[in-house]
Amino acid sequence: MDFNSSISASIKEKGSIKMPSMEKESMKDRLYRCDNLVITGFMVLMWSIFSFVLWQVVSILETGMERFVVIGSALMAGSFCTASLFAVMIHLRQKKHIIYEEDIDNLLLLRGSNTNATFSDLTGNPDGPQEAKV
Repeated sequence: MDFNSSISASIKEKGSIKMPSMEKESMKDRLYRCDNLVITGFMVLMWSIFSFVLWQVVSILETGMERFVVIGSALMAGSFCTASLFAVMIHLRQKKHIIYEEDIDNLLLLRGSNTNATFSDLTGNPDGPQEAKV
């Protein structure tokens, strides 16, 4: 019986692989921070593109009414996109444990970890969780 089949047998017996809750919490927090960083980066990129396009379009327009309509439309579209991204961030914060619990369990299953796995065993990083460097 090889290692993977012994893990599969262990999962069938116990239902899931257990991991110390403290390490699961640190992994959840790390995943949550990474997701928020990606969302924030996308928001900055979105507003940069909106601003550039708006600047180019407004420079072409001749009348004040055309500019007013274009600026108003762009601000409405940008505000709706921003509101939806904030809604995603709020949803992630409220349901963090439910969302990331499944991700971590799947990571454990894919890595074929044992019941006494540590963070370094799961990620291959002996130093533990690292902050994202921007």
